[in-house]
Amino acid sequence: MLPYDLNSNYTFKIAETKEELEEAFKILHDAYVDIGFMSPHDSGMRVTVYHAIPQTTTVIAKYKEDVIGTVSIIRESPLGLPLDEDFDVSKVIKNSKNRAEISALAIHKKFRGNSGAVLLGLVKYICNYCTRYLEVDAVQIATSPARRDFYEALLSFEIVEDKIIKDNLVNGQEMMSLYLSKKHYLKSYQKNYDHKVKEKNLLHYIEEYEMPNLIFPEREYHFVNDPVMTPELMKYFFCEKTDKFNHLKSREKIALRNIYEDDLFLSVIPETPKNIVSFSKRSSARYAVNIPAQIQKKPGLKLVKNQHHIDDCKKHQFEVAEVSLNGFSTKNLKKKFNPDDTYCVQLIIGPFKITSVEAKLAWSKGNSHAFKIIEHNNEWYDFINHLYMAINKKHKDHRSKSSSKKAI
Repeated sequence: MLPYDLNSNYTFKIAETKEELEEAFKILHDAYVDIGFMSPHDSGMRVTVYHAIPQTTTVIAKYKEDVIGTVSIIRESPLGLPLDEDFDVSKVIKNSKNRAEISALAIHKKFRGNSGAVLLGLVKYICNYCTRYLEVDAVQIATSPARRDFYEALLSFEIVEDKIIKDNLVNGQEMMSLYLSKKHYLKSYQKNYDHKVKEKNLLHYIEEYEMPNLIFPEREYHFVNDPVMTPELMKYFFCEKTDKFNHLKSREKIALRNIYEDDLFLSVIPETPKNIVSFSKRSSARYAVNIPAQIQKKPGLKLVKNQHHIDDCKKHQFEVAEVSLNGFSTKNLKKKFNPDDTYCVQLIIGPFKITSVEAKLAWSKGNSHAFKIIEHNNEWYDFINHLYMAINKKHKDHRSKSSSKKAI
């Protein structure tokens, strides 16, 4: 039976504090040691380089005040995804717009029974968070062949690549790759569960049941990541409690130094050797978002000055996938644009928050387009600054508004 009436002492949320993260990493360490995925570490914790990036969300299950389970959701970033190094993931890429990898699943041994309530709670959180907050439409996992049946039979995962490797990340244990796309997931679950009673209907449990034990983030803007790492936490987990940063590959150092802009983070991240060519920093940092928008050739849409009036943008034409102070990009927008024209764009950047920009086409590739902003208002600047502060854990404006484009 599915845990519809789970005791209110159980909660599922994002790990936000040093204490929550440390407890999660300790549970992961103990679980991995138990099954031979790692040797005991002096810190009693297991951390990976992916835990250091803002694209990774560490989810925890708690019983009262104690962390009793954890799982990590890793969204695509300059660091890539762990599975991509050892498997051909072209099938996943073909069947998705935005991928994530589910990793580091562990439950405290005292709570591994309980009719699977903690595991199913984590599964529900992953599904709801990935689709509603991360805008992910496919997830991939690495698992041991012994656990293949659980993912395929119960959760409808499919094979990524039909091979088994000895994975150095888990002590040379045998691992295989599986994935689940949102399209396949809905189709398969409807077939397998729609005819079942509610207590056995996994589709209803995951998609329709509003579980009061799940605590999701409250967002001021439509940002797809929920970063919690600070320079202090990064130093504590990766330099003091473990020596993880002493063993980074050059590409990992480059990726981390391109993800973070702030000097306090960069002072913690090891520098790239001088003989290694680093990627050049973009003049304007980019942020993953999910913003409904509409666009018309100028003169077209009336530029919005009151960010609370959103009626004109309710029937949006497309979604913006990435933004910077000076531009934005789209995916799957079937429309042709003239690089000589100026376009008026309205964007819903958050609940009851709308802004307008004027932009020109920078480039097009199929149904993907990038635009250079030539004019924006203060709401756009505040939005970009909010994203910068979220990633870099700043609490005040990091640059003068005088550096922004002409205000609309």
